[in-house]
Amino acid sequence: MSAKKKVLRSPELISQILDHLSLPICTLQDLTGSMPAEQCGLRASLLAAATCCRAFKEPALDALWRTMDSFEPILNMLPIVNRGVGILQLQDCTPKLWKTVRSYAARIRVFVYHRSLHQSLRLRLLIHASVFNALIARQQLLLPELRVLLIPCYPPEFLQSALYFVSPVLERVETGAAANFLYPFELEVFILTVTCRTDRLRHLSLSANPGNLSFSVLEAFLSPHLVTVTLRNPPKEALTALSSLPNLKDLAIWDAQNTLLGNTTSRGFRALEALFLHADAEFLLHFLNACSGRLRSVGFHITEGDNLQIKNIVDHLAKLHSKSLRCFGVSLYKGVMLKGNITVLFRPLFKIPLAGFHVYCGHNDTLKIPLLDIASKLSFVTYITLFPAASGYMPKFADLHSLAKTHPNLRCLEIALDIQDVLPLFPPTQHELDMLKIHDAPLLATNVRPVALQLDRLFPYLRVLQSQGPDPCRWKEVSDILEIFRLGRRGI
Repeated sequence: MSAKKKVLRSPELISQILDHLSLPICTLQDLTGSMPAEQCGLRASLLAAATCCRAFKEPALDALWRTMDSFEPILNMLPIVNRGVGILQLQDCTPKLWKTVRSYAARIRVFVYHRSLHQSLRLRLLIHASVFNALIARQQLLLPELRVLLIPCYPPEFLQSALYFVSPVLERVETGAAANFLYPFELEVFILTVTCRTDRLRHLSLSANPGNLSFSVLEAFLSPHLVTVTLRNPPKEALTALSSLPNLKDLAIWDAQNTLLGNTTSRGFRALEALFLHADAEFLLHFLNACSGRLRSVGFHITEGDNLQIKNIVDHLAKLHSKSLRCFGVSLYKGVMLKGNITVLFRPLFKIPLAGFHVYCGHNDTLKIPLLDIASKLSFVTYITLFPAASGYMPKFADLHSLAKTHPNLRCLEIALDIQDVLPLFPPTQHELDMLKIHDAPLLATNVRPVALQLDRLFPYLRVLQSQGPDPCRWKEVSDILEIFRLGRRGI
């Protein structure tokens, strides 16, 4: 039997091939606004694959319907009659048609619930009318195999339809920061619905401010099976419940208030590996003292603090988590007041083989931290983020050259860069940096080619160049020139 026939007779191999034609969307971080634009072209390819070969049909349809952000494909299969202006009615569906609709809806594993879903008059009239009435009559869910429900923003009609998405196999629920719940009662009803219908929830992210959400309701969400939890301004009793979760490995808390202090169980969070906290230094230190897990990754957005408090936090991490810690990130806000030799505060980290080191000072205009001096002491890192304050020293190409020499293992660099002094060109290196993200770097048209030449000499294996800030088109030109250089070295 030929290799071609062996592949066509293996649904598993065909599914793996077709998976490359779909963008993996499992969290809100995978989204950029609405569904990524690239998805449109990939959907067309999957549709073509489903119609070109019988062996491809089912795996291609599974990949095509796996992620959705619209009901239109389902509604288009239903016999809907326009009875007049603003009146739409669902006609009686034959058992065969309803079975077909259900078979396609059952393929959906990830649903992105956008506000735009309710901007369609057609859907607005159907959402609580004959379609859902037909579902209720059959005691069926609209998406029976849904695993992931993502809610970037909060539509006014959220409860009127979202309850139909909660399947017994739901594993992840995420709300975006823009999904502000105007009425906490609606969120409470949704939480209770989820907890009643599924016991498989592993990942919970309520990034929106839940308002006056009662802890008794939130506690229903905090099942022992949870692995990931994200909360914003949680009730004061939440930390006590969180600290006792046996499988909690990833915790993020935004806008943590000092009213939470005293509500943590001593030596709790035993399974915790990744921690993100947005709070003042006092809260951070108190939380670390109550954490008994071996942290691998920490990220702190510090709103207030001084030298002693920052030093105590770093000392605590170096003392109790030096064997496990691999990623350290900190963002310093306006309330952080540091004086004197700031490098000394981070010195305990120099003995830890960190893989990632990230410092962001963009929120603090007066803070002057020698970021490059600190980064030069961390020779093991593979991912560095350096974002100085507006009044601080802005790294230049000479500093990139120094980083290339002192950090041979560096693979990803995110940095705010001053590109005014492009020349002279530095000697070529063989550094294997894979990704470079440049922030707040205005680029003149006359500097496009010199910048490309300089980057090609510093990082000849650079695969991804991204820019956040002004002149995105010119930075795209730089990226295109680097791609030409790279293809030329490969003889293409």
